[in-house]
Amino acid sequence: MHPKSMPSFAPLLFPILVFFISISRSECMRTRSCGDVHNITHPFWFSEEQSHGPPGFEVECKDNRLPVLVSSSEKSYSILQIFYHNRSLWVNNTKLAAAYYPNLPSDDVRFGLDDHFFISNANRELFLFHHCSGTGPVHSTRIECAHDDVYAELGGNCCSDLPPPDPSCRCEVLATAPVFNPGVEKETSDWYEDLLKKGFLVEWCEDERRCGSANETGAFVCHPTQRRDDPIPPQGRDDPIPPQGRDDPSSRRKSRLHLLLLLLLLLLLLLLLLLLLLVLFQETSLLGVCVGVGCLAAGSLLCWVYVYRRKRPQPSASSVLLARPAASTDPESVDEQYYTQVFTYEELEAATDGFSASNKLGDGGFGVVYKGRASSSSAGKLLDGRTVAIKRFYRNNYRLVEQFVTEASILSALRHQHLVVLYGCTSRRSRELILVYEYVPNGTVADHLHGPRAGEAALAWPLRMRVAVETAVALSYLHATTPQIIHRDVKTSNILLDVGFHVKVADFGLSQLFPANATHVSTVPQGTPGYVDPDYHRCFQLTDKSDVYSFGVVLAELISSKPAVDVTRQRHDMNLAAMAVSKIQNQELEQLVDPQLWCQSQKSETRTMIEQVAEVAFRCLQAETDMRPTIKEVLEALKAIQDEGYNRAEGVEADAAANDEDCLLGNKVIGVA
Repeated sequence: MHPKSMPSFAPLLFPILVFFISISRSECMRTRSCGDVHNITHPFWFSEEQSHGPPGFEVECKDNRLPVLVSSSEKSYSILQIFYHNRSLWVNNTKLAAAYYPNLPSDDVRFGLDDHFFISNANRELFLFHHCSGTGPVHSTRIECAHDDVYAELGGNCCSDLPPPDPSCRCEVLATAPVFNPGVEKETSDWYEDLLKKGFLVEWCEDERRCGSANETGAFVCHPTQRRDDPIPPQGRDDPIPPQGRDDPSSRRKSRLHLLLLLLLLLLLLLLLLLLLLVLFQETSLLGVCVGVGCLAAGSLLCWVYVYRRKRPQPSASSVLLARPAASTDPESVDEQYYTQVFTYEELEAATDGFSASNKLGDGGFGVVYKGRASSSSAGKLLDGRTVAIKRFYRNNYRLVEQFVTEASILSALRHQHLVVLYGCTSRRSRELILVYEYVPNGTVADHLHGPRAGEAALAWPLRMRVAVETAVALSYLHATTPQIIHRDVKTSNILLDVGFHVKVADFGLSQLFPANATHVSTVPQGTPGYVDPDYHRCFQLTDKSDVYSFGVVLAELISSKPAVDVTRQRHDMNLAAMAVSKIQNQELEQLVDPQLWCQSQKSETRTMIEQVAEVAFRCLQAETDMRPTIKEVLEALKAIQDEGYNRAEGVEADAAANDEDCLLGNKVIGVA
């Protein structure tokens, strides 16, 4: 009797393999059309579909016209064509495309795209100029416009942070727009109109690693090219970062993987039962059962390992940038290199009670700041339990990664008594960008001058004078480093006050390293409205005196207790810098100075100091860069005013803090310690 041959398992496993391949690829291979755009498939998905795709890629097809990106602001972008081979698509601004040409864009038309999309540098940058003194830029073309003389000129590759092609700086930039120009340049008014209406190319980054988007190492790689320069955070959201467990791509992906594992285990049990039945009916040997079960177990193990590797967090865009420690930029060439501690997301989440709203300190330019303290389980990790400030960035897109890396790199390389201390940050594999600073308890200068703490107690003049001097000391330190560091966002809300009301300058996300022996850096203006150097805004040339201008606004705030921009003031006084220059120039200082300070200074030398500081502010606020002093000269002037003022009157502090009946001061006064 011949032994029975072992049955082949291939016919049994083949349909199972086909089943799993089909369910993993069916969603990716489904295509649809909308208007003239055909073969629309993953990652894009239609609003009316029951199974939703990745966020940001939802499209809407109304009346079989061009598909519209639902994620864009006010659904303002239509898709003209999709190029899957290089992950790009051709879009246009629907309102601009439908408008008659005199309705020119008043701002950068690229804004409004979801963060998954980035402007391709295959585009060109179109500049629109107006308010020109004389003729327009040399190579520009005058275009017909009902309300103004407007000149258009096509610049270089888009999004390179280069200044507009107007070296004479005789025009103001009305708007910039990326345009895609594969054809011949005509440089006529109608041709520029056509360029604007045809739109531009964008590339996309999709977090889903399905449908062949992963590279061979399993890591998702994306190289965005767009840089958005608006530092204003999303409005109306207490916590703009979605909480864990919300329906997002990662959670849906995990659910599908768990379902796949469950199905595999069920199939393993069914096949095992089948083999046992075959043994009972003597259709196969026990050896065959063992071999079959061993193969299935090995296959399941390999599948589990594959799924586990897919679920592991991949390096973020910041990992490459943070791989190198920042070089020391100490002006005194100190050899010691400072390194920051690496915290896990879980440690920082525990330290803030799950980023509780009760621990929220405020909203920064690029994230929410929380107060944190180490719990017993993480003692030693968060600096032995000391209280810290934890800045959680709004969203993990390329623009914020750049701010995160800039701030971490600069602060990890610097140590100064008037700069905030960076204790650490999350690792390169963390799913969120978080920085950990020293906790500065007395808030910002803006809080005390015209913010939530202004009603609690007024800052006495000697303290305001000290804030001015110590801030100038910090900026002088930054400008003396090699390479030079331009803060680029000097403002009272970035000047913190410690327990002794000493200055700590913070928020270096917009800072710029200045090349040696360079007179300026050509870059797109960034900063906060009301503080930006007008020459920088007009000519796109950043210099160290751009910080001087911003500091001049800070001096005007210290004198007046008024915010840099206030739309409730009269039209010509909305901008504090313009108001300060006008009042000082016309010898109307009393109308600028905080009434409480002016009243307190009636019988002391304080008024002389205020007038002298106002003169320094006036010099800092000159529109022309060359007319401003350096920060070193400003510091020397402020120190001289401070020293001479104290020498003239020993009782200046007591006088400033006194409760003069004629001043009718109803709140407390904070003086120097």
